[in-house]
Amino acid sequence: MRRLISLLVAVLPFMAVSCTHKELCYDHTHTREIKVVFDWNKAPDASPKSMSLYLFPEDGGAPLRYEFTDRNGGEIRVVAGRYKAICLNSDTKSISILDQHDYDRFCITTKDASSLSGLGMSQINVKALPKAEGAENERWVASPEHVWSGCLDDLFIEEHGQTITFEPEPHIKNCNVEIRNVENLRWINAMSASLSTMAGGYHPSQRQESAEQVTIPFETLYDVSAGTVKGSFTTFGHCPEEDAVHQLVIYVVLADDSKWYYTFDVTEQIHSAEDMFNIYIVLDELPIPKPVVNGGGFKPSVGEWNEMDIYIKM
Repeated sequence: MRRLISLLVAVLPFMAVSCTHKELCYDHTHTREIKVVFDWNKAPDASPKSMSLYLFPEDGGAPLRYEFTDRNGGEIRVVAGRYKAICLNSDTKSISILDQHDYDRFCITTKDASSLSGLGMSQINVKALPKAEGAENERWVASPEHVWSGCLDDLFIEEHGQTITFEPEPHIKNCNVEIRNVENLRWINAMSASLSTMAGGYHPSQRQESAEQVTIPFETLYDVSAGTVKGSFTTFGHCPEEDAVHQLVIYVVLADDSKWYYTFDVTEQIHSAEDMFNIYIVLDELPIPKPVVNGGGFKPSVGEWNEMDIYIKM
């Protein structure tokens, strides 16, 4: 009995130290529960269905991604430390992310376009169409869906209950095209358009459009009685390069199966737009010829395209 008592007296202090050590580790856990807030004061009309948050650890490890179904944010658990962060809406289908493991190169972009849109053009592959001069190597891309993003260059997560606030900003611009005083519209069987040398994406961390230059096809509608052709599409904007040339190309297929494309240099109207989120391109005249034969049952196909350069009248 005396030996047992002596053994217990010797062991109990070590047991007490062991229990105390575990309790101390529990109190000093490195995980923090924090609140993420998306403040929409810079985009009050935005209504995304979901948001993504990327946290990039200072030590260069893989980024952490969190999803929110509430546009206003929510709570997450994350290891304490220093991060960089990017948030953006994730309720899109045409938007892609490039270099999502690199904060500085992280790029929001849009997917490739395979065919033209618009009257009678859906069966024509864009790769078989003539591009504007100088834009032959540009990627054909779909008009991007609306994107809002925000970022923090230096985020220190330290305390439980800490609040992190982002102010997502809009990055997608609307571009509207109108051509007036257009004759012979009644002979058109198919029509569409494209705009060259636009920005292929947006870098949130750099707060600017990407340097990639792309061509965007878009739908056009015409009004025979008014003699107008109109179209609109979305874009990330024009490229950061000030000397970039932007050319509008109108594709027309007439009733006699002849194919025409018209090129307009619209650089000045884009670069001098009063509101870069609502760009307006207004042109005068589109010399559409009368067809040789007024036939019916036309099915669009890509053959020889007749080029016509246009001198702009504004």
